[in-house]
Amino acid sequence: RLICSMSRLRELGLVECSRITNVGALQISKLERLRSLVLSNCEKVRNDGLKALMTLSDLRRLSLSNMNLRNDSLNFFCNLTNLTDLDLDKCYTVNVDGLDLISKLSNLENLNLSSCSVGDAGLSLV
Repeated sequence: RLICSMSRLRELGLVECSRITNVGALQISKLERLRSLVLSNCEKVRNDGLKALMTLSDLRRLSLSNMNLRNDSLNFFCNLTNLTDLDLDKCYTVNVDGLDLISKLSNLENLNLSSCSVGDAGLSLV
Protein backbone atom coordinates (compact mmCIF):
# COMPACT_ATOMS: atom_id res chain seq x y z
CA ARG A 1 0.00 0.00 0.00
CA LEU A 2 2.89 2.36 0.62
CA ILE A 3 4.13 2.10 -2.96
CA CYS A 4 0.65 2.67 -4.29
CA SER A 5 0.42 5.97 -2.44
CA MET A 6 3.30 7.22 -4.63
CA SER A 7 1.02 8.70 -7.27
CA ARG A 8 3.90 10.20 -9.30
CA LEU A 9 5.70 6.85 -9.70
CA ARG A 10 6.73 6.16 -13.32
CA GLU A 11 8.72 2.91 -13.01
CA LEU A 12 8.19 -0.09 -10.75
CA GLY A 13 10.28 -3.25 -10.66
CA LEU A 14 9.08 -6.26 -8.70
CA VAL A 15 11.27 -9.16 -9.77
CA GLU A 16 10.81 -12.44 -7.86
CA CYS A 17 8.42 -10.94 -5.33
CA SER A 18 6.79 -14.22 -4.39
CA ARG A 19 4.38 -12.60 -1.94
CA ILE A 20 2.70 -10.34 -4.49
CA THR A 21 -0.72 -11.65 -5.48
CA ASN A 22 -3.75 -10.42 -7.41
CA VAL A 23 -4.45 -8.06 -4.50
CA GLY A 24 -1.09 -6.39 -5.06
CA ALA A 25 -1.72 -6.14 -8.80
CA LEU A 26 -5.00 -4.38 -8.06
CA GLN A 27 -3.09 -1.85 -5.95
CA ILE A 28 -0.52 -1.37 -8.73
CA SER A 29 -3.34 -0.65 -11.18
CA LYS A 30 -4.02 2.58 -9.27
CA LEU A 31 -0.63 4.01 -10.28
CA GLU A 32 -2.02 5.94 -13.24
CA ARG A 33 1.33 7.50 -14.26
CA LEU A 34 3.21 4.22 -14.40
CA ARG A 35 5.18 3.80 -17.63
CA SER A 36 7.32 0.77 -16.81
CA LEU A 37 6.28 -2.31 -14.84
CA VAL A 38 8.39 -5.41 -14.23
CA LEU A 39 6.52 -8.32 -12.63
CA SER A 40 8.97 -11.05 -13.60
CA ASN A 41 8.70 -14.25 -11.54
CA CYS A 42 5.71 -12.98 -9.55
CA GLU A 43 3.99 -16.36 -9.81
CA LYS A 44 1.02 -15.57 -7.56
CA VAL A 45 -0.28 -12.87 -9.89
CA ARG A 46 -2.89 -14.63 -12.02
CA ASN A 47 -5.56 -13.65 -14.53
CA ASP A 48 -7.58 -11.44 -12.15
CA GLY A 49 -4.48 -9.47 -11.22
CA LEU A 50 -3.34 -9.14 -14.82
CA LYS A 51 -6.78 -7.97 -15.83
CA ALA A 52 -6.54 -5.13 -13.30
CA LEU A 53 -3.36 -3.89 -14.99
CA MET A 54 -5.17 -3.15 -18.24
CA THR A 55 -6.15 0.23 -16.79
CA LEU A 56 -2.52 1.45 -16.91
CA SER A 57 -3.00 3.36 -20.17
CA ASP A 58 0.38 5.18 -19.98
CA LEU A 59 2.33 1.93 -19.71
CA ARG A 60 5.17 1.73 -22.24
CA ARG A 61 7.13 -1.24 -20.89
CA LEU A 62 5.76 -4.44 -19.38
CA SER A 63 7.81 -7.45 -18.31
CA LEU A 64 5.98 -10.63 -17.37
CA SER A 65 8.89 -13.00 -17.84
CA ASN A 66 8.75 -16.39 -16.18
CA MET A 67 5.08 -16.05 -15.33
CA ASN A 68 2.50 -18.79 -15.74
CA LEU A 69 0.57 -16.89 -18.41
CA ARG A 70 -2.26 -18.33 -20.43
CA ASN A 71 -2.82 -17.11 -23.96
CA ASP A 72 -6.11 -15.50 -22.99
CA SER A 73 -4.26 -13.43 -20.36
CA LEU A 74 -2.63 -11.51 -23.19
CA ASN A 75 -6.02 -10.26 -24.27
CA PHE A 76 -6.01 -7.98 -21.22
CA PHE A 77 -3.12 -5.99 -22.68
CA CYS A 78 -4.61 -5.27 -26.10
CA ASN A 79 -5.96 -1.96 -24.76
CA LEU A 80 -2.47 -0.79 -23.74
CA THR A 81 -1.99 1.13 -26.97
CA ASN A 82 1.11 2.99 -25.72
CA LEU A 83 2.97 -0.26 -25.00
CA THR A 84 6.29 -0.34 -26.90
CA ASP A 85 8.18 -3.05 -24.99
CA LEU A 86 6.76 -6.42 -23.96
CA ASP A 87 8.86 -9.14 -22.32
CA LEU A 88 7.34 -12.62 -22.24
CA ASP A 89 10.61 -14.52 -21.78
CA LYS A 90 10.05 -18.00 -20.33
CA CYS A 91 6.27 -17.78 -20.58
CA TYR A 92 6.27 -21.35 -21.81
CA THR A 93 2.56 -21.65 -22.59
CA VAL A 94 2.37 -18.59 -24.86
CA ASN A 95 1.93 -19.80 -28.43
CA VAL A 96 0.53 -18.66 -31.77
CA ASP A 97 -2.89 -17.96 -30.21
CA GLY A 98 -1.33 -15.56 -27.72
CA LEU A 99 0.69 -13.89 -30.46
CA ASP A 100 -2.47 -13.32 -32.44
CA LEU A 101 -3.80 -11.30 -29.51
CA ILE A 102 -0.71 -9.16 -28.98
CA SER A 103 -0.29 -8.55 -32.73
CA LYS A 104 -2.92 -5.83 -32.20
CA LEU A 105 -0.43 -3.73 -30.23
CA SER A 106 0.46 -1.37 -33.08
CA ASN A 107 3.11 0.62 -31.16
CA LEU A 108 5.09 -2.41 -30.02
CA GLU A 109 8.79 -1.98 -30.82
CA ASN A 110 10.42 -4.67 -28.65
CA LEU A 111 9.02 -8.13 -28.06
CA ASN A 112 10.86 -10.89 -26.19
CA LEU A 113 9.42 -14.35 -26.80
CA SER A 114 12.44 -16.38 -25.68
CA SER A 115 11.48 -19.87 -24.51
CA CYS A 116 7.84 -19.43 -25.52
CA SER A 117 5.99 -22.06 -27.56
CA VAL A 118 5.99 -19.99 -30.74
CA GLY A 119 6.64 -21.85 -33.96
CA ASP A 120 6.84 -20.87 -37.60
CA ALA A 121 3.16 -19.99 -37.76
CA GLY A 122 3.58 -17.55 -34.88
CA LEU A 123 6.39 -15.75 -36.62
CA SER A 124 4.05 -14.81 -39.44
CA LEU A 125 2.17 -12.66 -36.92
CA VAL A 126 5.23 -10.72 -35.80
